[in-house]
Amino acid sequence: MSENTAANSTDPAPRVGIHEGSIGLPPGYQDNTTNIFVPADLQNQPNLSIARDWLADGETLATYVDRQLGLLKARLSSHKLLDRAQERLGAHQPEMLGERIEAQYKNGAQTIRQRQAAFLIGPKRALILTAATARPFDERFETLWRNWLDSFAPPAGTDGGTAPTEV
Repeated sequence: MSENTAANSTDPAPRVGIHEGSIGLPPGYQDNTTNIFVPADLQNQPNLSIARDWLADGETLATYVDRQLGLLKARLSSHKLLDRAQERLGAHQPEMLGERIEAQYKNGAQTIRQRQAAFLIGPKRALILTAATARPFDERFETLWRNWLDSFAPPAGTDGGTAPTEV
């Protein structure tokens, strides 16, 4: 484990917030939690998820995304990158900018379309939002995606996070 995530025995245990409250992290653990949101209409709505991850020493958001794309391609031989662009999280100021990728891969005979956006939310800390569906991305999907990302609000008392506004 890198030294930035190892708990020092004199430091208080970091806490991870969950909907129901919070829980302390035992020494030597890091928060890589994922929230999965299952739609009411599985046939017509995408699955949504939010994951947290750590950047490697010396990694920028762009090189983190490059590394993640390499891992996806290694694990899913049919993984195909369709687009990569800048993305915005939240409607607050200053803007929180990150990177978005669009890809597709095969799950059996079915083609899965996936959109992911990664944002720096702290030193070496990434927040990744994902939508995956077997349906083509259409206007309804675009509206859902934009509204979902725009609904992000930083914790109370912050100025929109510690992330830089440039990718």
